[in-house]
Formats: sequence, structure tokens, C-alpha cells
Amino acid sequence: HPPSGTGSLRNLIVREGLRTGEKMVILTVNGDPEWALKKDHIASLKQLFDPGISLFLKLHTAIPGRPTTFSEFHLQGPTHIHEEVLGKRFMISPDAFFQPNTHMAEKLYRAALDLAKPTKEMVVFDLFSGTGTLGILFAPHVKQVISIEINPYAVFDAEANAELQGVGNLTCYKGDVGVLLPTLQVRPDLVLLDPPRMGIGKEAIQYLLKLRPERILYISCNVATQKEDIESLGYQME
Repeated sequence: HPPSGTGSLRNLIVREGLRTGEKMVILTVNGDPEWALKKDHIASLKQLFDPGISLFLKLHTAIPGRPTTFSEFHLQGPTHIHEEVLGKRFMISPDAFFQPNTHMAEKLYRAALDLAKPTKEMVVFDLFSGTGTLGILFAPHVKQVISIEINPYAVFDAEANAELQGVGNLTCYKGDVGVLLPTLQVRPDLVLLDPPRMGIGKEAIQYLLKLRPERILYISCNVATQKEDIESLGYQME
């Protein structure tokens, strides 16, 4: 209960690779690191889980009058888990976004490939690219993929996943899409958008209006901001 500062558990995240069976548990707790990291507390935590499970503890320390601090500790098991999507294997770190429903993710990505109709002559921008799943799936069908993602853990995963798949035509940039887009010295034929719920942002929209790629494929988890963005971009919708 943040207003009173009482209680410990802020949230619990369980991730599982449906195809691999690999599991990750992330506990986010409130409190003093000296208390949370006591050996008996850690030992009792680890006893709750199979040794093969990837287990992380995150400390969210909020003390009135002091800056809020965040710390992350790997307690046991692998540092990453893996999942297989459309026959390709992807590495996932605890702070990187990855579609949680593998069956629906595959339907989504197949639909994306069918709608975009990629060709070997295309240069593709994969914006808000996360762990690089979409860009890596498009890479074998196009000339070049350039991805932008602000989360450093996701960028690390994307680069590792590209290497894991033997993808040599994908370049990953870490940073804000609205800031990095104007610095790229190439014009895309296709732009893949899969932004957070807030949408793609005014800066990104302004630069996409200048680039005018032939096609934009927009995947969204928030149809309200998607509608606003599409209206701002002014493309014919299919």
C-alpha cells in the first residue's frame, strides 16, 4: 500500500516459453535493501521455486523525502528464457517486452507478413522494435531492416536474437524513435510500427510525414491512439 508505506509485494510477474517450457519469476518488493537482501530472506524465497526457474528480485525503495530507487538482483537459474515463434528461437530478458501469448503472436506476425508483402528490394524500419521479433521475421524477405528501441535490455536481446538466427541485414539502434528517426540517412520502403499504448508520438509522426514511406504497417494494443496516429499520418487504410 504505497500511500501508507506498508506491505512488501508490489507485483509478481511469471513468464513462460510455451514451446520451450522455460520459466521466469520476477518479484518486485518494496523496502530497505538491507532488509530485503538478508540471507535468510533470499534463502526462503529460493526454496519456493524449482532451481531451474529463472528467479529475479527487484527492489522498489520509496522513502519520503528521498529519491525513489530501483535495484534488480538475479537470484538463481538462467539470466534469460527462450521462446520459439514461427520456427525461430528468441531470447528474452526480464525487462524486455515479448508478446505473452505465443499462439496469437504467430497469428499476428503471419498477418503482418501477408499484409506488408515484403520483397527483396525493400528497406524496412522496425520502430518500437522490442526484442526484434518482427524485424527478424521480416529480415529474410527484405534487403535491410533498421530497428529502433529505447529499452537497452530489449536492444541487447534483439542483437543477440539476430545473431542467433544468423540474420546479417538487421541493424539495431537504442534510443527514442522521435529523436533517432531524423538521424537515419536512408529512406524506408516499409515502416513497421508496434508502439506502446500511448502511440507513436508527435515527433515520430512529423518525421514519418517527411519520409512518406510507400507503406506503413501499424500494430497496436490501443485502438484509440492508433486511430489518432493514422488520422495524423493521412495514409489510405487497408
